[in-house]
Amino acid sequence: MLADTFQLLVSAHYQTSPDNLRWVLDDPSVSTHVLHRAGQVQSVAIMTKEGNLPNTLSQEVMQGKRRPRGHLVPQSLLAHEGIENAGQFTYWRISRIATDPSLQNQGLASQLLAQINSAAQQNCDFLCSSFAATIDVVSFWLKNGYVPIRMGTAKDHASGGYSLMVVKPISDSARHLTSKWQATFIEQFTLNLLLQYSDLPTELILLMLGQCSPAQGKLPTLAQLSAKDLQDIALFVEHHRPFDSIRAVFLKATLSLALQGQLDSQKATHRLLLEAALGRNTEHSRQDAKLAGKKAMHQSFKAILSTLLL
Repeated sequence: MLADTFQLLVSAHYQTSPDNLRWVLDDPSVSTHVLHRAGQVQSVAIMTKEGNLPNTLSQEVMQGKRRPRGHLVPQSLLAHEGIENAGQFTYWRISRIATDPSLQNQGLASQLLAQINSAAQQNCDFLCSSFAATIDVVSFWLKNGYVPIRMGTAKDHASGGYSLMVVKPISDSARHLTSKWQATFIEQFTLNLLLQYSDLPTELILLMLGQCSPAQGKLPTLAQLSAKDLQDIALFVEHHRPFDSIRAVFLKATLSLALQGQLDSQKATHRLLLEAALGRNTEHSRQDAKLAGKKAMHQSFKAILSTLLL
């Protein structure tokens, strides 16, 4: 079963090589979780225990003075997010997960995550993972109750995508912290859509924003609409206010709708709405939405805003 388990990982992950077998067998912080039936390995996950860093080491990591081996998640939260107490918690990081190709799309990987979740009770504060953000992979983790808390600022050379870090709280203290970390992530992510993620796929943005329910219903600053903002939107929708004069408010309105799960990533007009709000090239999405020009595009915006916002 060991050979079958590792062969499944080798075939599924570009970062997994036969040399990693020694790492899995020898590292005491690494464990393997398997879903099998009648002797057949159906799904497998490699889990690494991280965290419980000494306070002095945590401070040095946060200050950029130390970078100890391992502990990917707490180190990243300390060094990149400045979360001072991130090192003191216990994390079970799922570094690899794969399902037999002939058995995929049957919910087996989700069953395995549920099995790991049960084993984690009373044994760690967080389950977590870090991976290249694609629509399918992000959908999988969100569906299983994991929350985004950090996105990398540069694309990974191997995968060509931005890395996304997700957590699922297990302990009571972790649940409280996750709400705070998620709120910070949303606040920064909405800003970084303009600053750093100009090439992040629109579908992926809508998926992530739609699943990021703001803590206590409080929207990030960039998505909060005042009475004056709503008046400006109404003048555009119902009268003759020029689109270019409400661009800033239009961005806030679009992000507000996306964060409240009112925009559908599968609808071309909704993708077009977000692309226009972010100042991206809209030609491809206009064609997908079968809209001939700017006038038709603005009419579609008016229809969406009238239905969902006003």
